[in-house]
Amino acid sequence: MKSNKAQVIYEEVNTGEVYEAQVDGNNLKSSWTPFFRQLLFSSTIWTLYFLYGLHIGAPTVLIAQLRRESKSPSDIDDEMASWITSIVTFGALPWVFLLPMISQFMGRKKTFIFIYLSCFVGFLVLYLCKNLTQLLIGEIVLGIVLGCLHAIGPLTINEYVSPKYRGIFMTIKSASSYWGMWVSNVIGTFMDWKNIVILAFVCNIYTITVFIWPESPYWLAQNGKVVECMKSHRWLKGNSVEAEKELENIVHSFKRQEQSNIKSIFSKEYLFTLYKTISCKAFYKPVSIASLIVLQYHLSGKLVCSMYAIELLKKITKDESTAYRGMIILDGITVFSVYCGCVLSQFFKRRTYLLSSSLFAIIFLYILSLYLYLTRQSFIPENNIITISLLGFYSVAVSGGPMILLTSVCGELIPIRYQRSAAIIVGTVAATVMIITIKSSLFLFKTLTLAGTFLCFAILSSIITILLYLYLPETKDKTPLEIENNFVGTSSSNETGNNIGLMNRCN
Repeated sequence: MKSNKAQVIYEEVNTGEVYEAQVDGNNLKSSWTPFFRQLLFSSTIWTLYFLYGLHIGAPTVLIAQLRRESKSPSDIDDEMASWITSIVTFGALPWVFLLPMISQFMGRKKTFIFIYLSCFVGFLVLYLCKNLTQLLIGEIVLGIVLGCLHAIGPLTINEYVSPKYRGIFMTIKSASSYWGMWVSNVIGTFMDWKNIVILAFVCNIYTITVFIWPESPYWLAQNGKVVECMKSHRWLKGNSVEAEKELENIVHSFKRQEQSNIKSIFSKEYLFTLYKTISCKAFYKPVSIASLIVLQYHLSGKLVCSMYAIELLKKITKDESTAYRGMIILDGITVFSVYCGCVLSQFFKRRTYLLSSSLFAIIFLYILSLYLYLTRQSFIPENNIITISLLGFYSVAVSGGPMILLTSVCGELIPIRYQRSAAIIVGTVAATVMIITIKSSLFLFKTLTLAGTFLCFAILSSIITILLYLYLPETKDKTPLEIENNFVGTSSSNETGNNIGLMNRCN
């Protein structure tokens, strides 16, 4: 009778010691325990996204309150307002470079402990601030949150969560940020803006759960800690057939990887290795596509519309109270659309859903631009209900698609093997584009008018969507290694040996 036991050999990279793992196929089973463990981990990340939403949404109402309280209206002019809104992106730039390196050398768990402690410090500075300088300092400190979300947040979920749960967990984390923005705007509409900071403190207490995380199995495998990798992976994902297959691929794929040497960055060998990495298909293809997805979201104008909602709606409605009501309604529509998108994304392929929702968003951008132009030229009468409705339809399309899939697909595309370098590049692109769009938006609204600005967003989004149609692969329900195989023409059904070839092909 044929034995149902599979023997897998794991070789410790550092010592050369060999470990045998006897896996009984009859005992390989799924359970709900791994799901709840991954849910616990993911909820900690979702909290970080919610904190980001609270923080990024605060300037929308904070600026209006500061202007009402200021003795001199010139203290909070458009230039200062743009700095209050965008300074967090400048604070994020250094962390886009530092966090991937810290995460590489210290591990994911210790890195996130440092991030959450920094959040406490940043929100404390905001709560205690007495002037604009202290306010800006607090915003800069909290730049680490945005830096984390751009650089390592999605990648960490990609490593910790099983492919069958990854899609919904990724989209929920994106939804959490806009839920935070909506809550922030509601609080700022009816109460003092510092109540937003108090809520952030309370939410940040939950992040203490980071102390019970295991270390990432991928990071452990990369650093030759095979036994710890096996323990971490089975604690997180159980010992089902799919989980054991993923574990075997992880260990075999990384067991020949050379250990990184920090001094090598000053050597010719490092420069040569860097050149080979950049010219490798497994690196430049996914990084280029991930950067396009980042551009697709930021150049759609949704984040700008959310952060300058009061200013935009004042221009449209000519009434401050109506603008506040419109902002809360549009934010509510955004949050509802995000959660609907989370559900819909589970029934459609990533590529199909991203492209179709992007197309609808672009169509409404063109319609909105045309309507605003015609009303400005007095060809048709202006109607606030129509304008806000068009903004609502546009928000539904963007929020239910490109917005929730931005970090999801980017996190899936970035190769595990080159995670540090890829995260730095994609994170830099995201932070830079975010700085440019937020900082220049008020200028564009004045010079091009709302119609011209929305037209620019529509044209740029159209170009990027065409490129994504040509080059974006499908990533749903695939492991990180299977996605990497796609970019070098390796079939996902190949044996583990092909995964080893993939990892060494660019060396």
